[in-house]
Amino acid sequence: MSGIVRLQLSIMMFLQYAIWGSWGVTLATYLGQAHRFQGVEIGWVYNTMQIGAILSPLFIGILADKLFATQTVLSICHLAGAGILFAAAQADTPRNVFLLMLAYGMLFMPTLALSNSLSFRNMRDPDREFPGVRVLGTIGWIVAGLVVGGTSLTSDGQIGFDFGKFHFGATGGKPIANTNNILYLAAGLSAVLGCFCVLLPHTPPLKSAGAKQPGVFSALAMLKEPSFAILMLISFGISVALAFYYQLCNPFLVDLKLENSAQWQTLGQWSEIIFMLALPFIVTTLGVKWTLLLGMLAWCVRYGIFYTQDLTWIKFVGLPLHGICYDFFFVVSQLYVDQRAPRELRASAQGLLTLITLGLGMFVGNILAGYAKDLQQVPPIEGLSLARSFLPTFLWEPSTAAAVESTTYWPGVWAPAAIGCGVAVVLFFVGFREPKNKAA
Repeated sequence: MSGIVRLQLSIMMFLQYAIWGSWGVTLATYLGQAHRFQGVEIGWVYNTMQIGAILSPLFIGILADKLFATQTVLSICHLAGAGILFAAAQADTPRNVFLLMLAYGMLFMPTLALSNSLSFRNMRDPDREFPGVRVLGTIGWIVAGLVVGGTSLTSDGQIGFDFGKFHFGATGGKPIANTNNILYLAAGLSAVLGCFCVLLPHTPPLKSAGAKQPGVFSALAMLKEPSFAILMLISFGISVALAFYYQLCNPFLVDLKLENSAQWQTLGQWSEIIFMLALPFIVTTLGVKWTLLLGMLAWCVRYGIFYTQDLTWIKFVGLPLHGICYDFFFVVSQLYVDQRAPRELRASAQGLLTLITLGLGMFVGNILAGYAKDLQQVPPIEGLSLARSFLPTFLWEPSTAAAVESTTYWPGVWAPAAIGCGVAVVLFFVGFREPKNKAA
C-alpha cells in the first residue's frame, strides 16, 4: 500500500468515526434536556442504528457489490446523511427525530462495512496494514468527544474551547455537548467525508466467481456445540449491558455535574487502544475463557462503581475500564468464533455474532435502558409498561414528553445492569468449555 493510499484511507476512517462520535455520546442528554423525551423514546432513537445495521445491507450492499464503485456509494450515503442530520437537528418531537434518524441509520450503518471493504481491497497485506488504518477511526471518535465536550458558543456566535486547564477563544458561552449543535457538527463532517470519498481509490464491484457464499443463518448449525451456544447467549446479554453504557453514561455524568463529561468519556477509547495492543499477549497467557471472564467481570465492576455515584472512582476507574469491557469480551469473542467456525462458515459465523450483538442485543438493550431510566424517574412517569416500551407508540400518538422537570435515581438504573452481568459471569463460567484445538 502506497503512502498516498494509506493517507486517503486514514482520513476516511478518521472522519467516519468522528461523525458518529459527534452525536453518539451526548444525543441522549440533548434529547432529554432540550425536548424532555422519555427514556424509552430515546432508546428507540438509538435503535435506529440497530435497525439500519440489520436492514440496510440488504440493499446498500447490493449497490456496492453489483452496480457502483464502493467510493461512489460511500459518497452518496454520506452526502445524503449530511442533509438528514441537518434536518434532525431541527426536529423536536419523538416521531420526527425517530423517523429522520432511522433514515440516517439506513445510510450510515452500511458505510461502516463499506469503509472496511474498501480498505481491504486497496491493501497488499490487510492483516498487517489494516490495524494501523483502523486505529484512526478510534482517534477520530476521541477527537470528536474532545471537541464536543470542550466547545461552547456565546449568544453572538463566538466559539470557545476548553481542554482541561487550557482555554481558547470566547468565554461565557453555552456548551454544545447537550444541544442540537452536535447534529450540525456531524452533518458538517458527513458532508466533508461525502466530498472526500470522491478522491478515494477507485474500487469497482468485483466480478462474481465461484459458488455462492453461505449466508448468516448457515452458521446456526454451530449452536449445536454447547460452548458456542453459551457464548452466543452471553454475547446477547453483554450487548444489552453495552447499550446501557452507550445510551445512559453521558446523561448520568451530566446529572452528577461532571464538567466536560464527553471529554472524560474519551478515556474509554484511549483505554481501548492500549488494551487492544496488549490483547494478543493476554489471550496467549490467560486463554480465551479467562480473558472473556475478565471482560465480563469488568462490566460488573464498572456498573458497581456507577452505582456508588463516586465521581473520583467513576472518572479514574469506571470510564477507563471500557478497554477491558469491550476488547476482552467483544474482540475476543470475534477471535473465538473465527477459530471455531469451519473455514467455509467463518464469514457466516461472524455475521451471526454481529446480528446477535450489534443487532438484536443492542436493540433490546436500548429499549431496556430507556425503560430502566423511566422507571427510576422522580416524580414517576404514569402509564409506564415494559411491554409497551417495545412498541414505538409515539409514532402514532401525541408526544408524551414530561410536563415538569424530573430527576433520575441512578443507583436503581445501574443495579440491575450490574446484577445481570453477574448472572452472565456465573452462567459462562459453568457452561463454557474452552476447546483445545481450532476448527479445520
